[in-house]
Amino acid sequence: MSSETKPLLVPLQGMPSPCDAFESVIKNITMLASKPDLQNTVTLLDEINHRKRQNEIKKEELAKVQNHLEVDKRKMEAAMQANLEIYEKVKRDQKCIETERDSLQNLHAEKVKDLEERAQEVESLQATVAKLQSDHSQETVKERDTKIENLHGEGSTLRTTLNDQRKKNEDLKKEITLLHEKGQKAQSQLDNLESFTFGYTEVNEDEMLDEFSGLWEYATNELFVILNQNLETKVLSDKLIWDKFRKDSELAVQHRVLLPSSNSPAAKAMRLVVILGILARELDKCIFQPTYLLEESNLREILCTLAEKDHEKESFCRSLLLSIDNDAQQGSLQLRIQAVVRNVSSYLYDALSEPQYSEIRQCIENIAQRAVKIWRPIQSSRKRYEPDFEPLKWGDDEWCPFRFPGDVGKLELDPNVRNDNLLTVFPRISLVEDNKRYPQTFVTQLMKSQKLCGAAEQEMPREATSPKLGRMSSNGQRRKSIAQSTPHQNGGSSFLERS
Repeated sequence: MSSETKPLLVPLQGMPSPCDAFESVIKNITMLASKPDLQNTVTLLDEINHRKRQNEIKKEELAKVQNHLEVDKRKMEAAMQANLEIYEKVKRDQKCIETERDSLQNLHAEKVKDLEERAQEVESLQATVAKLQSDHSQETVKERDTKIENLHGEGSTLRTTLNDQRKKNEDLKKEITLLHEKGQKAQSQLDNLESFTFGYTEVNEDEMLDEFSGLWEYATNELFVILNQNLETKVLSDKLIWDKFRKDSELAVQHRVLLPSSNSPAAKAMRLVVILGILARELDKCIFQPTYLLEESNLREILCTLAEKDHEKESFCRSLLLSIDNDAQQGSLQLRIQAVVRNVSSYLYDALSEPQYSEIRQCIENIAQRAVKIWRPIQSSRKRYEPDFEPLKWGDDEWCPFRFPGDVGKLELDPNVRNDNLLTVFPRISLVEDNKRYPQTFVTQLMKSQKLCGAAEQEMPREATSPKLGRMSSNGQRRKSIAQSTPHQNGGSSFLERS
């Protein structure tokens, strides 16, 4: 078989050889790998993967913390219920013991009196016997013997009765001693139960009310220093900023407080009063609470209702809650203070410059810290005090007008404008007991007839903003008022805000 010649592979003309092509690819890869953009991309991908892993770790930690909080909450509720039952049982036992002890003491006094009367009778009979013996010469022997036998029988009966009464008296003494021991044991149990609580702070009510009222004056003066500064021209001309501020604040829209976008005294005053109203509600929501352990619960309303029915039981429950995990309460309190700062300052984020925004955040934090200091003794007092913004719900229609910094003397009102409420700025504080709320201060309200409100209205475009409600003056008396001015009364229902 003839051998066949293998054809030779001849590269086509104009085409690179395989070795040259492979070498070109290697060069291109080398050039691409050396570029900074690729290195940055690789670094960014590594960082993204690292962040994803960190995010997963944080989610796992958050889930563990939430589970731990839920377990603590259930344990706390069970412990509180058990302590309440023990407390009620001890109180009932002590009351029964005291009643029984008083009854035995009265019985003992009656028996002693009866014994004294019987002793007097014995003495009288003995005297009669002596007299009969002296008169025996006038009686027959038979009559005398009969009388003597009768007297001896009566004397024997009286001695038997006296011995019985003495025995009963000893038994009563033993029962009194036993009841005294039971009373001491019950008192020891009560003392032990009281030791579980936080304790009570004895507050001077007048000083407490002065400090509570002074908090709002301090807040007004501190915020006025910052909000009285001029805003930048680009902020004043930015319609989106002002539309957002009016919408997000809710208070201005709901209560028809006009907010001109200018640096006029009236515009600054309206911004001040709206921010003060928001701040007061944030302090009420975050700081003025019976305890800082539970978040987003209706415990405050539950304890208020309990105080109306049984203020001593409410005081005990509140003290017991305050005694639980002081470190956790302090940690929660600091988070609440930061929440006040964050929530209030957010309304002014777009309107203020960076230095002004930092300054107002520090100012709000100082106000919140002062509110905590003022609230502590109120929180741990035996009596229950509750702030609120809606006194009409409890039949109280008295109020005081808001005074802007610099207002001195008699408040200037526009006689041609109705004395309508535009906004309840600061709350009142009331004593809660006996199914009632006893107001200790007045709410502070902004009135449409105040001249700065009229000046602000003139700056705004024509809108149908006339409030529907009126006010009438009142001669009502109250021990303290938040604003240093004469209290007034509502002529009807007001534009009330969320508390």
